[in-house]
Amino acid sequence: DENYKTSYTPQKIETIGKTVDIAHGFNHFITLIHQVNELEYNVYSWGGNEYHQLGYDTENDFSVEPQMVDFHSFAEKKISVHAGSYHSIVQFSNKTFAAFGHN
Repeated sequence: DENYKTSYTPQKIETIGKTVDIAHGFNHFITLIHQVNELEYNVYSWGGNEYHQLGYDTENDFSVEPQMVDFHSFAEKKISVHAGSYHSIVQFSNKTFAAFGHN
């Protein structure tokens, strides 16, 4: 399938900040990145998106490149990420969570 990118050797994934936390599900990844020179912590995800576990729409249920998940409606600081087989969870500093995917 041309939507998937298979590699038999380790590949470097470029980020725009320091990785604070990372988690994976059955075929997706989610990471919390501290943006360089900012106070902001952003969530990026990539991989399978059959159940919208990436937190954004993809054209073909898969994203090869990490994309930022939009949390503009949440004012709280993001402190950790978690993942199950087909869902993702982001924990905020006020002890609340946002869950998306098949949960």
